[in-house]
Amino acid sequence: MATVKLAQCDNGKGLTRNETLLIANGAPINKVIAGKQRLYEFMKMLNTELQRAGISPIEPEGSIKGRILDNKEYDGRLVLSDVWESEKEVYPARTGTLVAYNKKDAKLGDVVKYTDSGTTYIFEVPKEYQNEKNAILVVNHGFRADGNALILPNEKGKEITYDITDKSQIALLQKFPSSNGWYLADKSVYNQNQKFGIPLLPKTSSDNPDARYLYRIQNYVGLLTRGTNVLDIDFNRWDVGANGQPSLRFGVLISTEGAKAGAQQ
Repeated sequence: MATVKLAQCDNGKGLTRNETLLIANGAPINKVIAGKQRLYEFMKMLNTELQRAGISPIEPEGSIKGRILDNKEYDGRLVLSDVWESEKEVYPARTGTLVAYNKKDAKLGDVVKYTDSGTTYIFEVPKEYQNEKNAILVVNHGFRADGNALILPNEKGKEITYDITDKSQIALLQKFPSSNGWYLADKSVYNQNQKFGIPLLPKTSSDNPDARYLYRIQNYVGLLTRGTNVLDIDFNRWDVGANGQPSLRFGVLISTEGAKAGAQQ
């Protein structure tokens, strides 16, 4: 799998959550990045990384379509290997794993909402999951067989609704913890988490190789984050952030396998 450092985190070159999805889905880059100076700096950095991945450089009005690496793939780079050492400038990074959860002991309801910097982010809950409590909804970024994106941010004024174009890809994970801490991930005793690697009950020790440290807030809609402060504190490679503010500029890694530069796919 070819990968590209689509956005670095240092020097303000990262992307917001909405920009991350729009660019990965193939939106024209000059329609996503605001400001000539930032666009110039982003294109300079992006084209350097594209060429390293064997992809031709593109113009500011062009686009590149690629699947955002999901939480488990980041885990393989940060915890299960030393790949992260060669890409430190990307972190902290957003993953392609979109999640939504509600307050402790509250039903998911028909929608889950999260507000940051005046913008409300909305996840519409499938009917069969609306009565669930202490659970988390999860879907990984990707593309349908027809080439259309699986996760589409639909912006209307101060609201962004994440449209899931194939709702059968939305998973419900139960036993989602109500507080920060070390929990089992990947090999949960509930055997429901092999695809996503999200920390679930029961609580465990940091000595457990299958443990990851979960950060959560009261309620949330957004992409999981990984590698917080990885340059300074080594143990943060084990952190899974279900609390990353969408307005912050984080790095991101995408798979460029089969991607064509300069054209919508």
